[in-house]
Amino acid sequence: MAEKELFDFKHLLDEFTASKTPEHYILMEHYVNAFNDLSRFFVLMGTAFGFVSKDINEKVGILKAHRAENPDHFVTIQSMVAYEVENNLTQAKTPSGLLSGSRTLLRLHRTMDFVAKFLGRLQDMKDDEYTSKPAAEEYNRSLGKFHPWMIRKIAGLAMYTLPTRAVFIRKYCKQEKEELEKLVGPTAAIMTEIADITQQLYTDNDLLDLP
Repeated sequence: MAEKELFDFKHLLDEFTASKTPEHYILMEHYVNAFNDLSRFFVLMGTAFGFVSKDINEKVGILKAHRAENPDHFVTIQSMVAYEVENNLTQAKTPSGLLSGSRTLLRLHRTMDFVAKFLGRLQDMKDDEYTSKPAAEEYNRSLGKFHPWMIRKIAGLAMYTLPTRAVFIRKYCKQEKEELEKLVGPTAAIMTEIADITQQLYTDNDLLDLP
């Protein structure tokens, strides 16, 4: 059996960096590519995190389908929101049955907020400290607020299985420790920046509570 390919933090950083233009627009193509990476990351962390990977894949699939059906309006997340708000589509399905792009991206935004916060904590941890504690704390402060009780319970059990920082890096990450430590900070920073841009966009358009 072939070994699983370890997670490439450099590629994740490159995709998120490429997704943000100098004018603070977020390009959908690179945003979606970065989430494909995050899905693989959760797969690597084991079957306990399968529910996260499955949810990301579902949402990415919806956004890709929107881009295929309506490419002109799905170039950036800003153009998507503007189009759906202007045409009262934020809570509507397309003729082909797709959930709105705004609703779909909001769910990915919440996941990214959690991952960014967790990576920020990972950067400052000691090698012998368990990653389960900061992962659970940041999940409860961010993504967990939007999950029903059963999902929160599953997530809590999944995070309980996470190893120490040293084992986490060795077991899941392609880069060696020294290189990874140079990547984690910038990765968390660009994800936080994109999350802040997205949060403001949704706040300005009163979309943070889309069902």
